[in-house]
Amino acid sequence: MANLSDITALKETVDRLRREVDKASGALERETEEMKKQFGCHSLEEAEELQKKLRIEEAKAKTAFDEAMIKFQEEWEDKI
Repeated sequence: MANLSDITALKETVDRLRREVDKASGALERETEEMKKQFGCHSLEEAEELQKKLRIEEAKAKTAFDEAMIKFQEEWEDKI
């Protein structure tokens, strides 16, 4: 049979966990609003799709840069 101190300890644990959930919910809400403002994404799925698209664009830009750098070096190597 549970005594008063066990019940009190359990109540304190429940209260602490509720505060942590409230804090995490608030942080999630703030981050979601920031994601909407900065990137126009209204869900995590939209953000993940945008991230994929941006990574593809980044890879293409890096490839284009590398190719341009090689061409530049070939063209100007004797002058640099």
